[in-house]
Amino acid sequence: MNVLVIHGSMRKNGNTKILSKEFVRGAKEAGHKAEIVELRDKKFGDCLGCRACFNNGGKCVQKDDMAEILDKLRGADVIVLSSPMYYFTWTG
Repeated sequence: MNVLVIHGSMRKNGNTKILSKEFVRGAKEAGHKAEIVELRDKKFGDCLGCRACFNNGGKCVQKDDMAEILDKLRGADVIVLSSPMYYFTWTG
């Protein structure tokens, strides 16, 4: 099984990262492939609403890191969203 953890905290070694690493460690010990994607290290823009993706096979015209993340998401059997809680909700 392929496990992908999307880590959304800006803190490099905060509590959310510690929990994410422990989750990945447990998954690997159970014999699964697992990795963490650090969103703070990625560059991607908001949707432009240009609808170009409707005409070119779903590919966005923006040249950013989102294509890499989407490929990893498609290949994952399990997706874990890891975010700290700010003001009673997850981070943007």
